[in-house]
Amino acid sequence: MLYMTQQAVSKHIARLEEDFGFPLFLRSKRSVTLTQEGEQCYKLFSTFYPKYERFLAEGRARYAHTKQTIRIGYQNWLDLGPAPGRALNALRKTYSDIELSGERYSPGALYERLAAGKLDLIIILDSYVPDMTGFLALPLVKTKLVLMVSPEHPKAKDGGTYRSFIHEPLLLDSFEHESPAETYRRAQKKIQQHGLEPEQVIVVPNRDSVYTATELGQGIAIGAEMSQFVRGGTVKIYPVGAYETLLCVWREEENNPAVIAYAHAVHRAYQEGAENGELQDGMEPL
Repeated sequence: MLYMTQQAVSKHIARLEEDFGFPLFLRSKRSVTLTQEGEQCYKLFSTFYPKYERFLAEGRARYAHTKQTIRIGYQNWLDLGPAPGRALNALRKTYSDIELSGERYSPGALYERLAAGKLDLIIILDSYVPDMTGFLALPLVKTKLVLMVSPEHPKAKDGGTYRSFIHEPLLLDSFEHESPAETYRRAQKKIQQHGLEPEQVIVVPNRDSVYTATELGQGIAIGAEMSQFVRGGTVKIYPVGAYETLLCVWREEENNPAVIAYAHAVHRAYQEGAENGELQDGMEPL
């Protein structure tokens, strides 16, 4: 059933024939039959239309599922506390079916996956975001930066201060797809920021390697006090008098309102934690 009048069907067919540039039917006073092109057209669309319907149904279902799931990336080794979970609970008051898919990556991988659309939003320290062009961000909390050194270092055993270790080798993790020149510039920036005078810079494959090399006494590292390694590791730490800001970052072109709502919910959750004196160790209000 087409639920159309004969006159309406005839008009649609006439428009098709005009668009195609050839007739689909042979018409006489006694009968109406398909032309050769009409028969081919029928065979084409009789197989195409069911596939078209399936395509629409699958696409709509996939899009609806995507809209109900926020893919969030967390910077590895950071202890973010309960705020991300509280933010999800708050978000569900508006988006009852929303789900959160959480993944941990190195800072470089987080940024790349966000830019490629493989993540909807990331939580990352500001120093690891190389370029904010095309992205939006909300600051969440700040964290002290500390110098980490092996507890077996003689100066660490004697007490010492952050300034006691400025000549030690500096351990630096490499970033994905970063050129040697970019790594060198990043190392020099860190050296200048913290008044270091290292005898050498040792670049290791990742952040895990930085922490391991620090524990083994191969050099010093600068990191966030909110790091799980700092809290649970065996290294000695010394504040360097500087802070980093934890950011919630998403793409400027993001069109899922739930993603933006979640970013603001995380921001509020950290603010409420600060107001109630519930921030985790290593976190400080903005």
